Amino acid sequence: MTSVFGTDSSYYGIANDHLYLNVTDDYSREAKTCYSSLINHQASDEDITAYTEKYNSRWNPSIFKAIKAYESDCNSNLKTSYQPIKKSNMKTTIYSVMKEIPTLSECVKYVEDSEYNNVLTQPRKTFFAFENEGYEIAYKFCEKYNFQKYVIRELLKANTLDYKVNPTQLVKRKVQLQTMSESNYIFADGRGQQLVIYIPNTNFNYYSIPAQEITLLVKGYLETDNGWLYILEAPIIPKIIL
Repeated sequence: MTSVFGTDSSYYGIANDHLYLNVTDDYSREAKTCYSSLINHQASDEDITAYTEKYNSRWNPSIFKAIKAYESDCNSNLKTSYQPIKKSNMKTTIYSVMKEIPTLSECVKYVEDSEYNNVLTQPRKTFFAFENEGYEIAYKFCEKYNFQKYVIRELLKANTLDYKVNPTQLVKRKVQLQTMSESNYIFADGRGQQLVIYIPNTNFNYYSIPAQEITLLVKGYLETDNGWLYILEAPIIPKIIL
């Protein structure tokens, strides 16, 4: 079982596409009564969320409304930003879907030049592909290492999770995600209006980056037969030194 741990006190882990909560068994009668009262009086999402965080008790029932809205917003974003991908009887992979999206052509080149497509066709993967506008960042990083194949693969590994993460698991949560690049983790923050991925403040040898958290907006996402493809405005740079 692969688990992904977050910073929310009521969050326990993601495993096999299911969200688990750290359920405690010390509920008081007053806590249960308060929770029922909130539901019966149709309390706001904010009030119920505050309650669940305080008592570390259970999944917020009203969060499913937020999940539905989240799905709708992201799907609409993709429909307006990208050409629709026609369905076929053939199984799709993260790699095959990327090749159908013109704004990911530069990222696809990196995948093909480093033969990383063999990873993106394996089962149960999540990949954060960068749009062409973020190509310069990837270029500058790889240029420092003369565009060697293992360097490009390390860059792509920093954008890959060795497990599937459904976007609905990130709604109203801040979750730490371990990437396939050794000792490299990122955060997914779904607590705001839009889902963002950010990299903690760190030092990158031979690469100039402002001393602050790097926040990348999730432009959209698609589910494939072997996992999830997220589309970012720029690539995630590895923290380790090659």
